[in-house]
Order: sequence, then C-alpha cells, then structure tokens
Amino acid sequence: MTSTKRYSYLLETLSFLALFCIIGDFIIKWSYLLGSYATSTNFFTRLIEQHYAPQATSSFLAKPFSLAMLGAFLIDSISLLILVASFIQLIRLLHYYRKTGNIFSTESLSRYNKVCQYALIWTIYNPINAMLTTLLITLSNPPGHRLLVITIKTNDVAYAFIVGFFYFVAHMMQEALSIKNEIDLTV
Repeated sequence: MTSTKRYSYLLETLSFLALFCIIGDFIIKWSYLLGSYATSTNFFTRLIEQHYAPQATSSFLAKPFSLAMLGAFLIDSISLLILVASFIQLIRLLHYYRKTGNIFSTESLSRYNKVCQYALIWTIYNPINAMLTTLLITLSNPPGHRLLVITIKTNDVAYAFIVGFFYFVAHMMQEALSIKNEIDLTV
C-alpha cells in the first residue's frame, strides 16, 4: 500500500470518527429537547444557554417546551445534516481513491467537487444558523428583549478561506485531468 493510500485510509477513518461525533451531538440535542437526556443540572443548563442565546440566559430554559425551542433545534440540526452529508461525500471520495488509486479521473473530480459544494453550503449557513437560532429563542421575550444577532466570527472567515482553497485545488485537479487526457491521446 502506497503512502497516499495509507493517508487516505487515515483520513477516511478520521472522517468516520467525525461523523460519529456529529451524530452523537445530534442525538444529545434531540434527546434534550424531548426531555429524556438532561435533567436541570446547573452545568448543562448554563452550557446550553451560552451556546444558543448568550444574551438571553435568564429566559431560555426557564420556559416550558415551545415551538421556538423546536424551531431552534431544527435550524441547528440543518447545520449538522450538512456536515454529515459533507463527511459522507469525503468518505466516498477517499474510498474511491483507495479502491482505484486514480486521483486524476472525472469520477474523483466530481466527488471532490461535491465535498467542496457541501463545505461551501455549510460555511455560508453557519452565520445564518447562529442568527436564526438566537432570534427564535428570544422571540417570546417581551419587546425590547428580543435579539437579532448577526455575527461573522473569525472561524467563519477561516472556513471561507479553507473552502476557497478547496475550490483552488479542485480547479488544479481539473487542469491536471485535462493535461492527463491530452497526454493519453498523444501516445
């Protein structure tokens, strides 16, 4: 097994681990929403309040179950589903490469482009997710205490640069594939 195939096997294994963590996060959030996981321990309550509504910590868990909470969990679940789809595409790409050993093929390039597309969607959705979640959680607050928080964090900028680099690599792979095809035809 060549070193690149070993590296792809390692990345595939890490992707499975990340997928497992994302699904675990999804299960914990939904079981909390349904009331089967968390009791009102102070640490867990503060952790949830800080994550979903840092400015409205007094009102989030003091209220009974509401449609706003369900909406906030659904909005956050969309982000997790986008990540799951991205990791599934990455696992398919790495498995295809380990199976065929062919980096410069149209199949490999199309799978890599799918990974890039899901990463771009997730990068764009991240700030929207935070904004909508905070808005939904504070929607039942009295006027003047509702929040519409629009944030672009350093992580969001870093994700944009990483996705830009992914698209640069995809463009380079497209150029390499066209050169490889030309060389194959000139033999």
